[in-house]
Amino acid sequence: MASSVATWLDRWVAANQQWEWAGGRRLSFLDDFARAPFGVECCDEHLTFRLEVKPGSKAWRDWLVIRLLKELKGAFVEVEDVEKIVAGIVDAPPALVEKVRRAVK
Repeated sequence: MASSVATWLDRWVAANQQWEWAGGRRLSFLDDFARAPFGVECCDEHLTFRLEVKPGSKAWRDWLVIRLLKELKGAFVEVEDVEKIVAGIVDAPPALVEKVRRAVK
């Protein structure tokens, strides 16, 4: 499953470079992230991948919670609950990572 998810994530980023957010504001994935999600691993009941957030990013959580995790869950029936997805975010303050974990529960 890890290779299928990794391929899906790469394709998802390529297809979703831009996002029209509230009020017509256009967001760009690569303005908030250094690269596509990477380091996908599957074990037991956990799916793990990493995102490298750019310093000063303000929309990374919106991308992750509103778009990426929701669409990932829809694409893979094996992903039953998004709280089982562990998103390791490189260089993000622990408080922000915890906010994401709470938001997807």
